This record gives sequence, C-alpha cells and structure tokens, in this order.
Amino acid sequence: MKRPGSWAVLLWVFALTFGCRIQGGLTGGSGSGSGNSGGGGGGGGGSNENAGGATGGGSASGGGAGSGAGGPSCTNPANHCLEEGEVFVADSAFDSGYITVSLAKQTGQANAQGEADYLKIASGENIHTKYMWQTRPATDADIQVGRMAISLDVQENGVYRAARTRDDAKSNSQWFLARIINVDNKAQGYVIVSGPYKVAVGGIRVPVKDDSPSVVISGPEDKHFIHDDYWFVGDADLPASGYINVRVAVAVKPPTKETGNEGQFILIPSGKIVWSKYAWKTRIASKDELKTGVYAFMLDTQRDGVYRAPESREDAFGGSQWFAAKIVDTGQMYKGVLGVAGGYNVAPEGMRVRR
Repeated sequence: MKRPGSWAVLLWVFALTFGCRIQGGLTGGSGSGSGNSGGGGGGGGGSNENAGGATGGGSASGGGAGSGAGGPSCTNPANHCLEEGEVFVADSAFDSGYITVSLAKQTGQANAQGEADYLKIASGENIHTKYMWQTRPATDADIQVGRMAISLDVQENGVYRAARTRDDAKSNSQWFLARIINVDNKAQGYVIVSGPYKVAVGGIRVPVKDDSPSVVISGPEDKHFIHDDYWFVGDADLPASGYINVRVAVAVKPPTKETGNEGQFILIPSGKIVWSKYAWKTRIASKDELKTGVYAFMLDTQRDGVYRAPESREDAFGGSQWFAAKIVDTGQMYKGVLGVAGGYNVAPEGMRVRR
C-alpha cells in the first residue's frame, strides 16, 4: 500500500528538470502543501509551503523570459536595476514557502499601525498595507540559513537569476520573498530558498531590517545529504504502532531543560519556524543497528514498492516528507528489504536511527 504523498518528490523533480514550478503562477493562484497530503489551490500571492509557482506571467513559471528580458539597460545594475525610494510590498507577512512581493513607491504617510499607501510600479495598482520591505543587494555575510531573501521570478537553467534591465526589474516579472534554507552550493553561485527553489546569489536582495534568525551549518553532509546539525521534527512522539511524518529542520534554539525540552526549528523545505519537543538527531544506520523494535527514519519516496535512500540534496528535502516507524521484520534483509510498521518495505541503506 502506497503512503500518501509518495509522488510529491517525483512532481518536484519533474518541475525542476524543466525549469518551472509545479503549480501555476499569479493568475492561477498559489497552492499550499501540508505534510504528505500535497497542495490545494490558494489565493494568488499567498504563502506556499511545498509547491507552486511564486508568480506568473513573464517568468519561467508563467512561460515568459527564461534567459533574458528586453528593454533599456539600467543605470545601476549592482542594485538590480532598482531606483532610489523603491520598496517591496505584499498583502501578507511571510509564514512559509514564499510570498509574492511587488516593486512599489510609497505615496502616503504611514499611520500609527505602520500602514501606508503604495503604488505598484508594474501594474499601477494602489495598495494600502503594512507589509513593506526596504532592501539592498545581499553581501556574502547575508547569505546564511534563516535569512530572508527577495528574488526576481525569472529562471535561467533552473536557477532564479538577477535582474538585468530596468524593464526586467519593474515590469516583466514579479518578485518573491522566501527564506534561505541551504547554502551548500554557495560557491557554485546559488543557494536554495524555501519552496524549495534555487536562487542565484548575485540576484538576492535582503531586507534592511530583518529580525530572522540565522544559523551556521557546520560539517559535511552524509550520504543522505543530511548535516550533523540537522534534526528531524514531528508533531507527536515516536509511535508505538504505525508511523509519523517528520521533517528535516535546523535548530534556531536546540531543546534544553530551560526550554522544557522544546526547541525552535526552521523546517526544510518550507522555511517555517516552529517550536517542538518532538525532535531527534539521527545518523545513517549501520547493519548491526537494524533490529526489530528499533525506530528508523526514512524518506517518503518509493522505487518498485520499496522506500529508498535519497539520491540528491533536492531529493532529501525538496519534495517529500520523511517518516519514522519501528522496524518489525528483518527476515528479508538478505534481499535488501526491511519491513516497518504500517506494512511498508524499506531499503536498509535508506534508514536512519537516533543518535
């Protein structure tokens, strides 16, 4: 029996391969995903935890400018072709995934609640909102897990790139705001933001005021693309029977006695910040540890009816959940299969155990 959500990673990889997002863009509404249940339709410009396009028209997600944009060149390419006084606005705050943001200029004084009137530069639409970000181009020190990033919604070779012309920045596409969740490819010129999406380092803008936590990840990844600093976080304790969904996370504040054994975590790939007392550090299981009754942590991705090990970083935390269950059957280990609670078969090399 196939667990819910097993096809999520296949859809994500398909979308990544063809340089587009899984669901539609601004005109189609953004979807939201929770756990392994996939994503439903949502309002355009809202947050999107697991899938969907940040915005539509003019971008790779909407069938527009993938490799470049026409129009006059800008006078300040180092500032991503933005002009003095321009800010980004949205209808809501960031929670998880991404939100669509629009380049705008303020047209009225802010009230006591911090709300003001703005003119969206691309559409000419007026908006009254308190969700406004003054930004600047990111420096090397800004590129850290946990920080917020604003990027142009235009892809090139599967990576969201920097604005190159004034039209590029103001009218050919939307922008989107997301949280940086992985910087392992920083030296190769891109990082991964919540969604997850690959974003060119040179195209990132950061809010001038950002109280988001930042986390320094140390040490190498293991063969499952999991760092020693990564945790698995659940909504409940490890089950006596069946399984629970768990998510890869990084700790902003690790669990301690002072916090009642709760920790504060950034979930991957959604970027959502949560508190939980159900969190475990893990390692790849050795053969001697694969015994009946041991809890194992596994990627929710099958091949030929067997849950397999991650094969890439995107595979490990890009489009699928992980789950945790007890090992209940070791009788076919010689065939490369172990049984876990719920009646599921798992490849031994895909199993992790608690440290």
